[in-house]
Amino acid sequence: DLDAIHLVIDSPIALKTFRESLTLDDPAGNTSAIQAFTAMWGHTADHVAAEDLLWLLARMNNLKHLVLYVPLTQRRIPLEHMRTLQSLNAEAALLRVLRAPHPPLRALSVYVLPEDEAGTYAAIARLFAKSLIKLRVLRTFDGPREQGSPARVCAALALPRLEYLEVRDLLAKVRALVIASEYGDVSDRRLL
Repeated sequence: DLDAIHLVIDSPIALKTFRESLTLDDPAGNTSAIQAFTAMWGHTADHVAAEDLLWLLARMNNLKHLVLYVPLTQRRIPLEHMRTLQSLNAEAALLRVLRAPHPPLRALSVYVLPEDEAGTYAAIARLFAKSLIKLRVLRTFDGPREQGSPARVCAALALPRLEYLEVRDLLAKVRALVIASEYGDVSDRRLL
């Protein structure tokens, strides 16, 4: 689609600047052309950036692909109006702050820590059991250790429509490189 826009925001300053420019001519902030949105920056929680992000997400009615790797300081994320959202790439912590009802996601890519695995798999099944077709789980570990078998991930999921499951184990220090390689160059971007 030539009219579709993929918006990439890589810092709280860029987010604030985009919000301000968006509302210059249109106080409502029209985002109808944005079909893919990537927001990713460091681990510093910023109250103003979280408010700007929530403001922007609340206006994205035609979004199909969402990538969120930002600190959200436990804010509730409004996705109920995003009925066109098909894929989500995020940290497992995001699943805890999603607000119901949820869009019928078809694809989910999630980074999860070992201590969060059981809760994350339960949340995925609870939130997206009726719609999820593709799931990528990226398990992040601090150092060499014995990871549970990927077969345990299958056993923990109650996803009757699931057709594709990918489980990758990553060292924490490699995780940032993986995210940057997958989402840094938007011209050749993979959404699951």
